Amino acid sequence: AFGNAKTAHNNNSSRFGKFIQVNYLESGVVRGAVVEKYLLEKSRLVSREKNERNYHVFYYLLLGASEEERKEFKLLPPEEYFYLKQQNFKIEDEEDLRHDFERLQQAMEMVGFLPATKKQIFSVLSAILYLGNVTYRRKSTGRDEGLDVGPPEVLATLSDLLMVTHLVQGWGGSDHSILCSTAGASGKHL
Repeated sequence: AFGNAKTAHNNNSSRFGKFIQVNYLESGVVRGAVVEKYLLEKSRLVSREKNERNYHVFYYLLLGASEEERKEFKLLPPEEYFYLKQQNFKIEDEEDLRHDFERLQQAMEMVGFLPATKKQIFSVLSAILYLGNVTYRRKSTGRDEGLDVGPPEVLATLSDLLMVTHLVQGWGGSDHSILCSTAGASGKHL
């Protein structure tokens, strides 16, 4: 779910690399193996080719979440996220995606994810989608250079999802940072 996506030629294509090291005894018998995953296709988050989709997990969450989860994670319909609505956007397998979200949650429970950890993961996934809806506009007021970041409602939603109390809506001048604060640490620069 987290590393696979629908491509033009494969409905469940892994978008990461794997390195498999097989260890043998001198007699030729397999002693053990190690699998390392690397090279996640990060560019898929922000853009894709025609007739391809983003990572499965986003669609699982958006289509499979309960009404309570939709409110908690501030979920919108998939077509309202820039990161998802590119290149011939269409979802024809909604029922399968709903069922896959149930299976994902069951798998997370089986391997020991605590409910709070699952909530944090889903909150971050929602925040990633909202990041695609952030806009940046160059300030052009005299000697004040920088960026206006918005829209304010998207920044407010990001603040809630990431559990920070405030995100500044501008960036520029001599202070190239974004100011945010949490309940425990106020006024930290990122």
